[in-house]
Order: sequence, then structure tokens, then C-alpha cells
Amino acid sequence: MAESDDNLVLHLLREIRAEMSVMRRMQETHGERLTRIDRTLEELRDTAITAMGYSAHASLVTEKAGERFDLLTHEIDALKQRVAELESRP
Repeated sequence: MAESDDNLVLHLLREIRAEMSVMRRMQETHGERLTRIDRTLEELRDTAITAMGYSAHASLVTEKAGERFDLLTHEIDALKQRVAELESRP
């Protein structure tokens, strides 16, 4: 009876060891996948920050260009008025 008990225990231990081996491989696979996901998220974060930076920069450049355009338009109008005044003199 004791020998059959030992065989039963050894059989159960082998099954447990086999299942642990499968679980270990799954854990390694999951670890690799999580590493790739972390890397992808980091790249997406960097891309978003870069895009926001470019967007903010483009907005600022556009705003400054608009201000410069308004200034030039005002100066041209002032010059046209001065030319008209000069031409109207006798």
C-alpha cells in the first residue's frame, strides 16, 4: 500500500511540475508582451508631446505672422494717405 501511495504522490508532483512549466512559459510570454506594450505607450506619449509642441509652435508662428501682416497693412495705408496728401498739394 505504501508503494502505491508513493507512486500517487510522485504522479501528482509530476503533473504539478508540468503545469508550472506551462505557466512559467506563459508568464514569460506575457512579460514580453507587456514590455512591448510599455515601449509602444512610451513612443505614443513622446509622439503626442512632440505633436503638441509643434502645434503650439505653429499656432504661435501663425499668430505672429498675422500681427506682422496687420502692422504692414497699417503702414501701407499710412503711406497711401501721405502720398495722396502730397499729390493734392499745389
